[in-house]
Amino acid sequence: MKKDTSSLYPTGKKLTTHAELHARWMKDPEYRKAYEEETERERLAEEAKKKKGV
Repeated sequence: MKKDTSSLYPTGKKLTTHAELHARWMKDPEYRKAYEEETERERLAEEAKKKKGV
């Protein structure tokens, strides 16, 4: 049985998920570059943390 979600979507339209937005944004070269740079910074920070034993 399908759950009634009409009260969750008052406009009657499906909400856009974060994954869908991210996929759309990744088509933008500026966004993609910033995302990849941030991902690399996070990876390096995690690596440094592991080396310190934190």
